[in-house]
Order: sequence, then C-alpha cells, then structure tokens
Amino acid sequence: QPGSALGRDPAPGITMESGAIVLLGLLALWAQLPPASAQVRPGACPIPHGPGLCVERCRGDYSCPPGRKCCGNGCGHVCMKAIIRPRVRPGACPKPQGLGLCVERCRGDYSCPPGQKCCSNGCGHVCMKAIIQPRVRPGACPKPQGPGICLEECSGDDSCPPGQKCCSNGCGHVCTVV
Repeated sequence: QPGSALGRDPAPGITMESGAIVLLGLLALWAQLPPASAQVRPGACPIPHGPGLCVERCRGDYSCPPGRKCCGNGCGHVCMKAIIRPRVRPGACPKPQGLGLCVERCRGDYSCPPGQKCCSNGCGHVCMKAIIQPRVRPGACPKPQGPGICLEECSGDDSCPPGQKCCSNGCGHVCTVV
C-alpha cells in the first residue's frame, strides 16, 4: 500500500519503475565521463594549415590512443601525435620590421620546424629562423703561416672536437688544437 505514515503519497506520479529509469540514465552518463587525470594529455597539437576534414573523430584526449591528443584540424577534430618539445629553443628572434600580419601561425617554439623559433612579426607570431650566436672556445688561434689550403673544415668552434678551435689557415678554416 503506497503512502506514508500520514496516508499521503510522498511523490505523486512517480513510480518505482520511472525512478529506476532515471537512475539508470544518470549512471550511464556518469560512466561515460573520463577520470579528471585523463582529460588533458601533455604536449601540444600541431597548428592546422588550411581546412581539414570536417569530421569529429574524438571528443577529448581521453578518446585517443596513448601519445595522441584530440586536435582541431581546421574544421573537425581528430587524434594527432602530441608535440612534446622543449618550450624554448636556443637562439634569438630577429627584430620585427614594422607591422606584420596579425595572424598567429605558432604557439611557441615547439610548434615550429627545427632551427626556427616562434617570433613576433610586429603584430602576430610566425616561425622564423633563429639567430644563433656561435659559442667561442677559450684560447687564441695561431697566426696563419702564409697562404693555406682553401678548405672549409669547420664553421665555428662548436663544429670542432673538444679542445680545438676553428681557425683560419690563410685561406680556409680548420680545427686546430690551441
């Protein structure tokens, strides 16, 4: 006999069956939620270049295989290999020459090809060739003894084995013990 001690139905119109259906629906929704630790994976998505396929193949990083992230491809979302690189690459950016295009073509050095950095163009950010200051090793190069062989064996001290410097031989450059 339905009712409470006062003789009234505590939830008129709601039966045991409809309550069970609502409970099952909530449990199904809860089961589809990923754990908080799996929602965002480390790394970055590649920058889309132009429109991609307008398909939704993932709903978040948790729906992609390990090592991949759910990334925008210019129209839809697909699983892509995560970009994990050092945040800041060596070298410096060239100084902007006035105002550039106000577009964001990179998010950081990690989103640029090797040897390039994400630099301001005066308004937005684009990948540019990094300006690398060569490291000079201690010691002095000997003075060339007359004209040398016109051979470029090295381009800076960093291109020589440890304990050697890149020195002029009178025409080219060779690695020399100093």
